[in-house]
Amino acid sequence: HREWFVAGASDAGFRVDQHRSVFLWGYWRGLDSTHHSFWRFHSPVKILAVEDDPVARAVLHQALRRLGHEVVDARDGVEALRILESEPVRVIVSDWMMPEISGLEVCQYVRSLSGSTSKIPIILLTANHGSNEVIQAFRSGANDYVSKPFVDEELKARVAALIASKKLLERAEKAEERKLPLAAE
Repeated sequence: HREWFVAGASDAGFRVDQHRSVFLWGYWRGLDSTHHSFWRFHSPVKILAVEDDPVARAVLHQALRRLGHEVVDARDGVEALRILESEPVRVIVSDWMMPEISGLEVCQYVRSLSGSTSKIPIILLTANHGSNEVIQAFRSGANDYVSKPFVDEELKARVAALIASKKLLERAEKAEERKLPLAAE
């Protein structure tokens, strides 16, 4: 038997089960993709968009901007790693197949770092959508993946869900930190 609690705005929220699995539940409430507060119940964040194809990068950039986020573009994995050293970002959306450093290698690098950078949510964009590729993406450290060519609404939903779950987990971690000293007394 699972126990649920709900947190969030009145029009969209989250469900968190006893195992801390986080689910965006706007769809369960019957909200459609045009419902304004479904997409904007969070504040805008800085997103690193990594894509080697200039046209695909422009499409990705515009899709993320329409969601209301600040977007920092990287032409490839090498530039993405350079940007990560100097600019704090909250989400990474990266193409999988790129020259020199692939999206998988970007995931592995980010997960190998220490501190909050290692916990940045990552979405991989890929034309490969077989189950082996999906497993490989998750094993490399990706939080999600989106098949190319992507539909704007799907990308928006996945980005919004990752941002929401990250914020909820950060709040839970802060709450736990405040409780730990009390338990030690």
